[in-house]
Amino acid sequence: MTLQQVLEKTANESLHQYMSELLVELCRIDTTPKGD
Repeated sequence: MTLQQVLEKTANESLHQYMSELLVELCRIDTTPKGD
């Protein structure tokens, strides 16, 4: 595996982790009862 491939793999995994956390946050916001 070349350094380029390692960097791409790492970036993809980081992005996937970030997107997963972002989706969890959005879902939690959407399902939170509104105060009004």
